[in-house]
Amino acid sequence: MGHGAGDELLAIVGTRLLNATRGCDTVARLGGDEFAVLLEHVRGEADAVIVADRIVHALSDPITLPSGASVRVGTSIGIARVSPADGVDELLRNADVAMYAAKGASRGGYAFFDPSMHAALVDRVSLESDLRDALDDGSFWLAYQPIIALESHEVLGIEALLRWNHPTRGNLAPAQFIDLAEETGLILPIGRWVLREACARTAEWNAQRGDGRAFSVTVNLSVRQLESSSLLADVQAALAESGLLPSLLVLEITENALMHRTESTVERLHELKGIGVRLAIDDFGTGYSSLSYLQQFPVDILKIDRAFTDGLMRGTHDDALTRTIIALGDLLTLRTIAEGVEHARQHSRLRDLGCDYGQGYLFSRPLAPRDMEVLLTRGFLEIPGEAPIVLRAENSERAEDSERAGAAAASPDGGGARAASALEAIAPPPAAEAGGRVAPRGDEDAEPPMAAARGARRRGVGGERR
Repeated sequence: MGHGAGDELLAIVGTRLLNATRGCDTVARLGGDEFAVLLEHVRGEADAVIVADRIVHALSDPITLPSGASVRVGTSIGIARVSPADGVDELLRNADVAMYAAKGASRGGYAFFDPSMHAALVDRVSLESDLRDALDDGSFWLAYQPIIALESHEVLGIEALLRWNHPTRGNLAPAQFIDLAEETGLILPIGRWVLREACARTAEWNAQRGDGRAFSVTVNLSVRQLESSSLLADVQAALAESGLLPSLLVLEITENALMHRTESTVERLHELKGIGVRLAIDDFGTGYSSLSYLQQFPVDILKIDRAFTDGLMRGTHDDALTRTIIALGDLLTLRTIAEGVEHARQHSRLRDLGCDYGQGYLFSRPLAPRDMEVLLTRGFLEIPGEAPIVLRAENSERAEDSERAGAAAASPDGGGARAASALEAIAPPPAAEAGGRVAPRGDEDAEPPMAAARGARRRGVGGERR
């Protein structure tokens, strides 16, 4: 919207805060989008709650800017009590800590400061400092999950998934640091690195292939990246440096991110499309699904959320939802990719419904770069206890003996033992931790490049489970 519109928005927010508070209270802007309210003559927490509720209510209505644009703002409020031992800095710090606690719990809420929150703040500050160093010390790396053509079983693409091998905390899932990267703006330099690394690796691997084929790479974009005026230049630089064809880069945007769309965002997506890059909507069907925005945005691919893929194992209602999304993709000439494919029955049903591609543990977990190298060199990758990953359908016969050994167990679908093609074999369930407890979803993953033996792979890095 531009700096002018941002200033107008802040002025309107300030006016609403003044109207929501009492005459004896003081309202001040601290900087950025943060305001402070000093409450005087309060009898207890109940009075503070009343004012907090008024503020939340006052900012819940859409804000109409002088330009005519209508926007909504989220509100998170931290409340700190004055203590005789605390000075002004301590009071503001405590309120800031409580605000972040409120933001983490739910948008549009408030939280009172508790001393235990200070430890969380120290941890957050430490993690932020480490996050700033991560780009320089090389502790970020990318895992790559193959995207499979459901008809031919060929690897037609890979999705780049960010990982952080933290020096003291071990391997951190994206969920443990991406929000912080968004809040601090570090997501922008991190996103640039991901783009450059993913494009460079993919171009290198495609050059190594002896069959004259090339696969695409999918890179996830955050809301901050989508809003950044440098996005187009960042993408162009990554493509120019790597030599990767623009048509082989797929930029993935979540459905919820598109709900924050502005005119500049729409224009930016059209600019990206104009240089030949393809665009995908992730988690389709979980947010504000609308035909109008599918027509408004230059989208090429719909990624079916794993919740709908899981539904194929349950009943006709969930089956109908998946069928509708695939039919919508056909109607709008969009490709469809099903996420979270873990069972042969899901694979078979998706193929029957006309879904184009799939990714998930049935085909492959996210792979470390060294495993991608093996896959490219041999045409298939054997992982102990798992079905082989096959680069080309022709390689299925070469992997058949190994695959049959992994697929000899009874099918969870009740079909008994079966000998499937390499990519139809049922992948094993999530690895069990010590004591027989099954690891939570997302704990299994590729090891970082510097990790040791192949057998340690099941410790897991954490992160997305596609």
